[in-house]
Amino acid sequence: MFCKDHDEVCCAACIAIKHRSCINVDYLPDVAQGINNSAEYEKTKSSLENVLVELRGVIEAKTDNLKILQEEKEQLLEEIENLKTEILMKVEELVETSKQQVSLKYGEVKKHIQSDLDALNTILTTTTTDLRKLSEKNESQLFVNLKASKVSIRDCKTFLSDLSTGKVNEKMGLAANNSLKGKLNDIESLVSDANFLCGRYIDVKEYKATPSGKYKIDPEHCVVTGICAMDGGYFVIADYTHSKLKRMNKKFTATDFVEVCGHPYSVCRVGQNEVATYINCKVQIQLFSLGNTMQLTSTINISKCNNPVGVCL
Repeated sequence: MFCKDHDEVCCAACIAIKHRSCINVDYLPDVAQGINNSAEYEKTKSSLENVLVELRGVIEAKTDNLKILQEEKEQLLEEIENLKTEILMKVEELVETSKQQVSLKYGEVKKHIQSDLDALNTILTTTTTDLRKLSEKNESQLFVNLKASKVSIRDCKTFLSDLSTGKVNEKMGLAANNSLKGKLNDIESLVSDANFLCGRYIDVKEYKATPSGKYKIDPEHCVVTGICAMDGGYFVIADYTHSKLKRMNKKFTATDFVEVCGHPYSVCRVGQNEVATYINCKVQIQLFSLGNTMQLTSTINISKCNNPVGVCL
């Protein structure tokens, strides 16, 4: 039975009261007659087929996303390993450079200290000898030794004074640089959140582009090197092949054009009704007004530029 009130196969309540001649309840054979040729059948079948296509499309997209996700994971893991190798190589390089720096500094300071020690030992030997000579019994010889000792005392004091005021540091003057260690301690991971920028998370939205129109190039073989949108919904394109700027309306139909003195390489809006284009072979920028007609207004020579490829505002 079919319940007209519910627009579906009869519910249990309707079946229970059928024997009481329930209003709005018909037998299924009656309401189903000719259903296979009806518009409802075709519409429902078409809707189911569309749902299946949509489901399969979503499943395919999700499967592709899963594959891409796996590839991204493998790529990230490989990049992390490569980063580790590069960091370790850099650390090894820094270690070797630092060791050489320490050894060189050690050699310089050691050489200075050793030189002072050699001089001090020589003076010590001389002073010890002078002190022993002061035990001489012969007064004439003692007089000579006494004068020589005074000279030794003066030289010793002068040398000791020079040592105390010396500018050469007898210490290494080096310390381990812990800045790298501090930076590594501040880093929590070798990967960063692509959605995190300048201390805050960015709401990343996925945008899907859909075509709104197309321009049939005439003639067929034509290289378009630039396009820009203008107020009013029309566009200007750079026709490199035929050395023209063409204006298109909202229906993407070329309405007029202007010939340029060379091959236009890119086109850019520079005013409400003005565009600029870079002329490749001439190495110059030309500006055009877009009034009722397209007209050249000025030219800028940029011959001093090294191989420019475009212009933008």
